[in-house]
Amino acid sequence: PAPAASGATAAQGDWVTLFDGKDLSKFRGFRKDSIPPAWVIQDGCLVHRKSAGDHTAAGDLVTRDQYGDFELELEWKVTPGGNSGIFYHATEDTNNIWENAPEMQILDDGAHNDGKDRLTSAGADYALYPAPAGAVKPVGQWNRVRIVANKGRIQYFLNGVKTCDFVRNSDD
Repeated sequence: PAPAASGATAAQGDWVTLFDGKDLSKFRGFRKDSIPPAWVIQDGCLVHRKSAGDHTAAGDLVTRDQYGDFELELEWKVTPGGNSGIFYHATEDTNNIWENAPEMQILDDGAHNDGKDRLTSAGADYALYPAPAGAVKPVGQWNRVRIVANKGRIQYFLNGVKTCDFVRNSDD
């Protein structure tokens, strides 16, 4: 369960809708108060539209509320060669989110170089825990993700396939 806006824990089984296809009010930019301009809502989908060479429009989104243990479900698809990720349990103590948070890799395995290595392919915990081959759908198709964080145990599911299962901050 996710904490309620007050910081209290939501009742067992309660879900918090972070994005309803119309509104980004539950998000802001990493280390910013507003949404970076590259993030737009298009046809009910959250879309990142980074212009070539315009790095000022880019930026990671974070939730306005903080969550401890959680279960996150979403769908994603990328353009050819696309590379992104789902970061969680991040702090804003570093200049970049990837410096302090685990990442479930989102990737076009077929066209991006990271897809050649199971440690950096779609569904992996980036550079730490590999994902099995064959879980990701081809570029342009929707992929369904579920991430479960429960008392330090992290599980990733990509299209119904468990791609990672580990204990955060463990010796391995």
